[in-house]
Amino acid sequence: LSGGDVATATFDLGACIGDAAGAARPQYPNARIETDLPEEETPVVGPRAFEWVLDELLENAVAHNDKQTPQVSVSAAESADGKHATVRVSDNGPGMPPVERRLALDEPETPLEHSEGAGLWVTRLLVTLSGGAFDIRSDDTPGTTIEITLPTPDAV
Repeated sequence: LSGGDVATATFDLGACIGDAAGAARPQYPNARIETDLPEEETPVVGPRAFEWVLDELLENAVAHNDKQTPQVSVSAAESADGKHATVRVSDNGPGMPPVERRLALDEPETPLEHSEGAGLWVTRLLVTLSGGAFDIRSDDTPGTTIEITLPTPDAV
């Protein structure tokens, strides 16, 4: 796939996250899903399937969490220069196993160590092929944080 193979769209990041979190709360009644979103509209350019991306991230944050009450925080903020916005999905779970992190970031697997799913890999692929950036942080804090950066329409 090349960048032109992923359908992109311009959408309000805060509204998209709010919709995804609103849909996830009744699906995961034992989890606490909180959002910290921009007060003003934040248009970004990203994969047309961004709602699926958010659903995948929220599902992973809850399903792979070992706490009785999984806590998931979704935040979004526009950069100071207005050229991009960053979404962070953080959880209080056990952290991401190294093999899952490597697969999601498209690093090689070994014959003895391989992933059980491809959801994060597809998520990263959709984001990066649409012009965004994808990163996983699970070493410096408890839990896992997925960070997605998308360009604004002015930057495209």
